[in-house]
Amino acid sequence: MSLEQAIRLLIIGIEVGSIYALVALSVVLLYRTSRVLNFGQGELALLACFLTFTLTSRMGVPLWLSFLAGLAASAVAAGAFYFFLMRRAKAQDPMGLLILTLGFSLFANGGLSLLFGVDNKQMPGFVDVIETWQIGNFSISKNSVLVAVAGLILMIGLYFFVQKSKIGLAMRAVSQNPEVAKALGIPVNVVLVSSWAVAAILGSAAALLLAPAISLNPSLMLDPLNKGFAAAVVGGMTSLPGAVLGGYLLGIIEAYVGNFVPAFKLALAFILVILVLVFRPHGLLGEKETRRA
Repeated sequence: MSLEQAIRLLIIGIEVGSIYALVALSVVLLYRTSRVLNFGQGELALLACFLTFTLTSRMGVPLWLSFLAGLAASAVAAGAFYFFLMRRAKAQDPMGLLILTLGFSLFANGGLSLLFGVDNKQMPGFVDVIETWQIGNFSISKNSVLVAVAGLILMIGLYFFVQKSKIGLAMRAVSQNPEVAKALGIPVNVVLVSSWAVAAILGSAAALLLAPAISLNPSLMLDPLNKGFAAAVVGGMTSLPGAVLGGYLLGIIEAYVGNFVPAFKLALAFILVILVLVFRPHGLLGEKETRRA
């Protein structure tokens, strides 16, 4: 392998890893606060993409404004889903809640397909996906740089939000023990609605960054969501830094393995999951969970 090819694969891995890491962060954030795996995360992201596409391509709204509107719609839908459905069903066992999110996923996907169609659509992007920068003998895709930088900015923003903001600190308290947090006067339901909204924004941002490079259709988030779940398990379901590590690790390994052994590319994520579960069941950066009172 030449140095140029190795660097090009590394850039691709970082680009794809940024998408996986954002999805994994949305998965871990929800699991930490709600102890729920939301299979409807992909449909919330699809809502953002279809709304952004409609506003920009059919109504002439500037892309940046459509982008923000898509994120906002996804956040509102996620918060409403928790408040009106998940909150009322929280007494159910984890399997019941899991099935509820799966049902939401199927219902929402069908509804979005009915409203926006199942044909492939070309999502507008902030840069042309085929444009490159030439640096010496290397050519770097502008879209790859955009995805990597935007993903990094979102991850840093999430860090400061969780560590420094009042709602972020409240999320951390609720994730430790919701009953104690409630006794201390923390509005647990408000915190949980906020965590669902923030998770939806992360997943939707990943979809909006990914969509211009591929066709926009109802199955857009199927593979990224699966890989995001895998990255969350690899990094640790209780660790936000672990979600980032898992996403980038999966993206980079997938880029190199896919280049040499394409047949293993689809199965690679689940091979990594199996290895992690066997040798480090709590993930690379995860910690053993204790039962909350």
